[in-house]
Amino acid sequence: MTSGQSAPYPHAEAQRSYTSLLKSEINPMPISKIEAKQLLQRLIFEDASPQDWVQDVWGLSPILGDSAAKLLEVFEALIECCPEEKLDNLLQSFYQDYVE
Repeated sequence: MTSGQSAPYPHAEAQRSYTSLLKSEINPMPISKIEAKQLLQRLIFEDASPQDWVQDVWGLSPILGDSAAKLLEVFEALIECCPEEKLDNLLQSFYQDYVE
């Protein structure tokens, strides 16, 4: 990670969860789709639930809120159709960016 980049998680607790689940020494098996979804949700939405995030955006701007709702719908669909291995690889790449 370069000095101008921030860590994928601004909150220490989320960062520890992210790091511990992705370290290959601790978790040599690919993570499950449910775990990958939870980690990606924490990465994207931080402490808020995805639905609360959409509502917050909607409260700021209905046009942006509509886009946020569509984005969440696409996120859910991608998680469902993406194989666990590919989700695991994606999360591993986020972890590698974090440690570099």
